[in-house]
Amino acid sequence: MDEALDTEYGPEKGAFDPKATFRLQLPKTIGESVIGEWKTIRPDGKGYFDLAAYHGNGSTNSASYMHVEIESPSDQSAEILLGPDDGARVWVNGKDVFVSRESKAAAPEAQKVPVKLIKGKNTVLLKIANGNNPHGFYFSLTSADETKVAPKP
Repeated sequence: MDEALDTEYGPEKGAFDPKATFRLQLPKTIGESVIGEWKTIRPDGKGYFDLAAYHGNGSTNSASYMHVEIESPSDQSAEILLGPDDGARVWVNGKDVFVSRESKAAAPEAQKVPVKLIKGKNTVLLKIANGNNPHGFYFSLTSADETKVAPKP
């Protein structure tokens, strides 16, 4: 899991492009590469993003990314409420702001990540490194006045 959190697979580099694809080299023991691409996903009724549903058997020992844009009416402090299964890394406006190397089940609001939002568009890039199934996360954002903000899909 540490290797997946620390390895740049492509989405960390440059501006977000929803049409971008990434050639991902698999471990030498497998000896092949795959093409990664962006897909739109939605959480279930409880706010859980089920990545295993998209990856199937390929979600064991994998890394997945989420990109979201958040519009802020002003410069402000906020908190990302995160519940990953397993490890996670977060970038806000291109700045690496959080890493968790814990191997545990996803739970809503398990980790609180303080962030600074700027007035206008803010980008959040989330990497989830999964050991074993299930593979997914909970994600929400709350402002300093504890108002939950719904990100743009």
